[in-house]
Formats: sequence, structure tokens, C-alpha cells
Amino acid sequence: MNYFLLFGIILNNILLCRCTVHFERAVPVKIQSMCKPTVISREGDICVTHCTNCKIVNVWNKSVLMTFSFEQFHAFINATKTLEFDDYIEYHPDGTEVVILASPFPDISLAFTRVEWYEFFAALDQAAYMQQIYSMVHS
Repeated sequence: MNYFLLFGIILNNILLCRCTVHFERAVPVKIQSMCKPTVISREGDICVTHCTNCKIVNVWNKSVLMTFSFEQFHAFINATKTLEFDDYIEYHPDGTEVVILASPFPDISLAFTRVEWYEFFAALDQAAYMQQIYSMVHS
């Protein structure tokens, strides 16, 4: 049986990134061999890489990998840069304060503690800055 999965990240009713995946069964994904990712930011458990050949940005967060085109990455940063942790606090079952970013699938959300939230967005800001440096150096 063939399956199609449409995945995206929605924040404040804006679709930030979307991809469609076709699969016959769930299998691990291998990053293309032509891809030569460069680490452009690292903050806590967050690592951001980009590949100028593939024109993609990967945001690695523990067991979550989000992949963006360069344009989608900057749209995500612009859509989320004014979000404040204290404005969206929820509580994890253990009582920890978290903020949850919803995805288009009710079963998939990203949850951040306060420290993870600040590390995540600090890493994204550093990555955007490093992309500017890379573009100046390599243009």
C-alpha cells in the first residue's frame, strides 16, 4: 500500500514550510550524498546546518529534524521572531512550563521548555547571521 504524507509547520495561520512524501512503508531517510552540510550554529541541543549545493537548512533538535529551503527558513524566523515564551505557556504533565508549536497534524507538535525555547531561537538567529556571512564571502 502506498501512503502520502503532507507535512508542514503552521504558526499563526501561516504555512511556513511544506513537503509531500511518498512512501510504501516507514523507513529511515538517508541524506543525499551530494549534500555537504556545514554547521552554521550550535546552541545547547540545537544544531543548524546548511548546504549551499542543495539550498537547504536543517534544524536538528534532539530527535527532531526540520528541513527548510533557504526562503522557508527565513520565513519561519520572520514569523516566529516576535513570539514570547511567557505569552504561550502550557504545562507538561510533570508541571514543567512549556510552549507548544503546533504542526498541521494534531498528533505532531514541538514542545519547548524555557531554556530550549531560548536556545532554539538563539541558534536560528545565529544561523541566519552566518548565512549572511557565507553569502558575502562566497558571492
